[in-house]
Amino acid sequence: MTTTLYIMTYPFLWFGLLSFGLAFCRMRISKHKSKLVLAIILLSIMCVTAQHYELAYLFGILQPVGVTLCFWCFYKLRLFHAFLIALTIFVSGVLSEILYNSIITGFHFEQTLFYQQHDTAITSTLMTLHHLGLYVLLHRLRIGFSFITPIVRQEAKLEAISRTWVIIASGLLFFLIMFNISVYFNNHLLVPITISFIVCWSIVLILSYRKELEH
Repeated sequence: MTTTLYIMTYPFLWFGLLSFGLAFCRMRISKHKSKLVLAIILLSIMCVTAQHYELAYLFGILQPVGVTLCFWCFYKLRLFHAFLIALTIFVSGVLSEILYNSIITGFHFEQTLFYQQHDTAITSTLMTLHHLGLYVLLHRLRIGFSFITPIVRQEAKLEAISRTWVIIASGLLFFLIMFNISVYFNNHLLVPITISFIVCWSIVLILSYRKELEH
């Protein structure tokens, strides 16, 4: 796509992705309109700039970091909870992109890889509708996590992160980087890395839910 199409497409795509993230946190769009618009603008600018300078291979790092900062700064989630939501959004986005590219190409592997590396407007549209559908579904089924936010961030003391959490977070970041590299440089590693990533993500999700119950 051209830069103009990216400028037109990314705001809608991020609207869908961030809406899914809000639903995962049991938040509604109607109560966070201004924050959502601000996050969409900033993330869209980041992505369009990266596409313009042909730095899309860095999205595996840039997008999770950008979404983490948005949920941490705008929605006042704890940093690790924001990181967890960012990973959830990123993985869901990547898997939905692979799914719809595969469907469009009739599950031809080579054509799917071509679509994967050359973004199309129809794929972005389907991804947006997909995540808006997930937003509605999650709220209707009451699925999600009510992450506890600090009442006063300036006065709240940062809890020490245990060694286990540090190891898990580091492992997730490692798989995230490897996933990004595999997509753009070595596609035959995509399946095992995706499986490993989902397993690690699921472990963190379970541990985070247990920690929420303790609070």
